[in-house]
Amino acid sequence: EATGEADLTALNLEKDATQAAELKQIIEKEKQKKQATAEAQLAIVEVKKKEGKEVLLSTAVLNILKLKPAQVLGETISLSYIVSGNLIPKVSGRVLSKPVDYKVVGVVKDDKNLLVISPLSDLESMGVSRYSNGKVLAKSEEQLAAVRQKIESLGFVTLSIVDTLTQVNRLFRLMRFLLGIFGGIALVVAILGMFNTLTVSLLERTREIAVMKTLGTTDRDVVRLFLAESVIIGFLGGILGIFLGQQIGGVINFISSFFRDDKTVSLFVSPSYFLAMILLLSIGIGIVTGIYPSKRAKNISPLDAIRYE
Repeated sequence: EATGEADLTALNLEKDATQAAELKQIIEKEKQKKQATAEAQLAIVEVKKKEGKEVLLSTAVLNILKLKPAQVLGETISLSYIVSGNLIPKVSGRVLSKPVDYKVVGVVKDDKNLLVISPLSDLESMGVSRYSNGKVLAKSEEQLAAVRQKIESLGFVTLSIVDTLTQVNRLFRLMRFLLGIFGGIALVVAILGMFNTLTVSLLERTREIAVMKTLGTTDRDVVRLFLAESVIIGFLGGILGIFLGQQIGGVINFISSFFRDDKTVSLFVSPSYFLAMILLLSIGIGIVTGIYPSKRAKNISPLDAIRYE
């Protein structure tokens, strides 16, 4: 029995060794297949050499490298291209170029996109004949519409900053309309409030005005008194409104800056000419509102006022 068990154990070990060898061969074949596939998918080519190669980098690239434009301008860098096969005819995999030296001659202001702008001839030397997109720079804003129409007539789809500006302007026109409605309502309320304040002030000071007229105050002086009061109210109201508006706008800009990449752009701005217009408008409203109460004060009869009081 011991001999039989020993023979069975030896047979099992030999069988396990055979299976392990077969499994190792299968693994080696799979590795060779993967390596061959990878080599077929990633072809290495050499970019056509030419003296004086130049390149542009975006600020997003410099931000990743933690470099400033002054540190890279005029310096030489080494680049390798990895191009997908769909941009090169008859190539299913990817194409890798050998390192090429470039001189950095400019930096493009773009903090969102990683851009390396190099000569088109370098990509063409790698066999690239297809492009996913292209950028066209017009010489002037007046030529933009004609250039865009020409490109679209060739069957291409165009995207322009004008589209974004149009949408932004449409949004701001809607906001200005809504804010204009609220501003108009606030203006009417302010006029009624000032008118009511001056009228109540007139009724409360009827006896005082009568005494002043008795002592020799002219009608013109009474009118000036009420107009001056209305101008002061309008001026102080304008100053207070400008202050509160700037504070609220500053808070909104501060909060919105956390949700925007560009911290330099503000949603609400207060130009000096606009603030001056608001202040003059407030004073003008005060003058218009004070005309009626001042005329009523001018027409007060001292005897009737004293008799009434």
